[in-house]
Order: sequence, then C-alpha cells, then structure tokens
Amino acid sequence: MVAEAIAPLDSISYFFRGGGHGYRKEVDYFLMRYVSGDTADHDHEIDEAQWLPAEQFDRLTFRDERGVVEQALRLIASSPD
Repeated sequence: MVAEAIAPLDSISYFFRGGGHGYRKEVDYFLMRYVSGDTADHDHEIDEAQWLPAEQFDRLTFRDERGVVEQALRLIASSPD
C-alpha cells in the first residue's frame, strides 16, 4: 500500500512477552492519505487490514488505539481541505 504522511499522531508504548522474554514496544502513528494499493499488502505483524467508515473505529481492540483514531478524526474535522 502507498500512502502520504499528513501529520504525526500520538505514540503508544506497551509491554509484551514472547519467547520467554519481556519486551517494550513503542508504536508511532501518523495520519496518512491513501494513494494506492491493497489492504492485503501488509507484513506478518498485521492479522487483518480493512477499510472501515470512521464511525466504526470502536471496533479496534485496544483503547489506546481508539484514542489515536479519535485524534486523527479531530485533525481531519479541523482541516480546511
């Protein structure tokens, strides 16, 4: 998938265990504009990718991710475009 970065969003940090070790992961989010491509074109860390109407962002699994989407929607709503 090809996208254009519009604005940085919040980062999310969390801990997880794997292979008997603990890890801290930080994920940086960006508001992106779709250019081209298919949602099936993603890496092994993604279970599923799909386009959804903005009103369905509550389907996201984690509260912190829903907060990042709310931030993106506020930016979009305040954009003059």
